[in-house]
Parts: sequence; structure tokens; C-alpha cells
Amino acid sequence: MNSDVIDEKPMYGIWIPAQGWLKNDKGIYANFSVAIAKQVARRIGKGAKVYFVDNAIQDLEQVLLLAERDNTLLARLRKLTR
Repeated sequence: MNSDVIDEKPMYGIWIPAQGWLKNDKGIYANFSVAIAKQVARRIGKGAKVYFVDNAIQDLEQVLLLAERDNTLLARLRKLTR
């Protein structure tokens, strides 16, 4: 994503659980239109969600994936102990 553009208008990216941000050849796919981003997320399925993205959050992808994995593991462990 171009940091100059992101400062002008909010952009929305698609997060795919256990995979990270939807990417294209330029990096993270992001759109100025939340409606278009939601449509893309619906087409992807797999629990894809639309989030506001900026330069800081795109750099946290690996941290977010690890946290997501840890939360999934904790939920499974809780189920087993009930």
C-alpha cells in the first residue's frame, strides 16, 4: 500500500483467519470503499472480515496470526476441560 494514499482516505483490507491479509502483487489488497471490500470478503468466505488498515497494522500481520492461533488453541483446550 502506498503510505501517501492511506493518509488521504481510509482504506479497508480483508483479513482471512489463519492466513492473514488478502494480498495482491502490490502487497495488501485494500480498497477505499468499505462496500467493495465487504463484497470481496463475502466472495472469499472462510470467515473473511473487513478492517480499516494502515501502515502500522499491516506490519503486525505475524503477531495477529500468532494471537489468533493461540486464541483458537485456548478455546479448544477449554472445550476439552468442560
